[in-house]
Amino acid sequence: MAHNSVTYEGSEHVSRKANLILRKGRWYFNKAYPKDLWATLGRSPFRVSLQTDSLDVALRRRPDAERRYYAAVDNARTGQAALKPIPFSEFDAVTVVGRWFRDETNRRTGNIEEMQESWYDLDEVLDQINDEESDARQALSENDIATVAPIARQLLQAGGFQLEWKSAAFKKLLRLLLRGQRELRVLERARVLGDYGTKPSDPFFQQAYSNAEQAPNRTMKDLIEAHRADKVLSLTSSTQSAYLPVWRVMNDILGERRDLSTIKREDGRQLFQAVQRLPRGLGKLKALAGLSVSDAIKQGEKLGLPTIAPKTINGSYMGYLSSIFGWAVREQWMATNPVEGLNVKDFVAEADKRDPFTIEQLQKIFSVAPWSPREEWPRGKPLHFWGPLIALFLGMRRGEIAQLDVSDVTKADEWDVILVRHGGRKRLKTDAARRVIPVHPELLRLGFLRYVDERRKSGEAKLFPGEVENSRGQWGDGLSDWFIRLIANQDITGTKLGMHSFRHNWQDRLREAGLHGTAIGQELAGRSKGGDASNNYGSGSSTKSLAQAVAKINYPELDLSHLAVE
Repeated sequence: MAHNSVTYEGSEHVSRKANLILRKGRWYFNKAYPKDLWATLGRSPFRVSLQTDSLDVALRRRPDAERRYYAAVDNARTGQAALKPIPFSEFDAVTVVGRWFRDETNRRTGNIEEMQESWYDLDEVLDQINDEESDARQALSENDIATVAPIARQLLQAGGFQLEWKSAAFKKLLRLLLRGQRELRVLERARVLGDYGTKPSDPFFQQAYSNAEQAPNRTMKDLIEAHRADKVLSLTSSTQSAYLPVWRVMNDILGERRDLSTIKREDGRQLFQAVQRLPRGLGKLKALAGLSVSDAIKQGEKLGLPTIAPKTINGSYMGYLSSIFGWAVREQWMATNPVEGLNVKDFVAEADKRDPFTIEQLQKIFSVAPWSPREEWPRGKPLHFWGPLIALFLGMRRGEIAQLDVSDVTKADEWDVILVRHGGRKRLKTDAARRVIPVHPELLRLGFLRYVDERRKSGEAKLFPGEVENSRGQWGDGLSDWFIRLIANQDITGTKLGMHSFRHNWQDRLREAGLHGTAIGQELAGRSKGGDASNNYGSGSSTKSLAQAVAKINYPELDLSHLAVE
């Protein structure tokens, strides 16, 4: 339309004051919520005082108010406000008002010097504060809860709490807000007069005020986001995905808006109890789709679904939970780890969870193609030939083998070694997995270095061409699937036999060599040796010591003479 391209006299001035209103000499940011969100956010507009009578100062503060407004709208639209409301208790009332008072204290009194630049008449400012303090005192004496009801509603909505207007907890919230309104005005007046020694007279707000200059209140959501950025994003895609159900449990059981300072040991036990009752397939079963964790637990019990195994409880849930809360303790966000030491007894022995191969089974495996007859490039997949042999003699994980580059096989102190490391798309299971492994003498006898030299001359980067990570960032899936089919075709049976069984064979030989659990044994296995992770490879063991340890891993009963090269 034509008028859209015309600048009318005064239109710039009007747009300059968009969403700003002047009430009793003070500027406010005022913006209505979208109609489709009224059921969630209410019909009343978002209104916040900008704490100034100067339009210039109000304009400088408007962007921050706008960010708060759009954050509320975005939260509602992304479903955060549509989550199942949290029951509101008297304890919550105390926590919510304490946080509100600290935030308001910092906001009202933290920028006095900036506000003073816009004051034309100090008496006028004091008169306004005195009037507001008088109104707050009168509302308190008359228990006029209507004056603070809008604030209470906003606080409950922001925290995701149920709006139970007649509950004792809500009445407590209103009464505390009435008391807090008066204390805020008293503090503001004192600061305007240059008095920074005045403190709240109300005992409740004395404690809240004493905490005002301490570390900011942080929520469960803050913890998850910060820990994810600092620790999780550097991990493999599959490990990052493994954190998703853990975050879901934290948010659904305790609430993503939960103040970390209020989380105690009993809350940790509540998480622990919920994890123990989680049904298997929580994120996959249609019968549980769309349910909260609590409702999924109830539905799972109703349907008689099996719960997750002790290994999953301890490793995938309680291990991650302890890591997350432990990070919060180290960052001084929390005083203690609420889930420390909480785990279940796993009555299945570690040795019974996955079988190693017997010598007879190993002999059977390496007596068929691609090892007999020898074919290093079966169907263009040299990993199928070398992968099982490397796993057997070096104990490397399938993903570590599949993602190797040619440059990862090198020399260190005149020893031929494999560098297990991050880089490019390569990812390791843990920081401890980063290590140096001398090439086993048996692999040398079988021609491994000859193969490496051929790959180096080809000019290609990957040691095993054609290998790529899956959608979750995991390497070696193709190798694992192929190998499972191979042993199935040979009628080789046992508990969870697969590529990882070679690592169990290697661990058994490590144990026989007296190296299991030792620092050098943990280093070769790519497991934590305790303490902080080193920035260097390994624990400082010499390459010679590592090579001597590797050479002790032997299978004298296994005949691989048909694979030896001249």
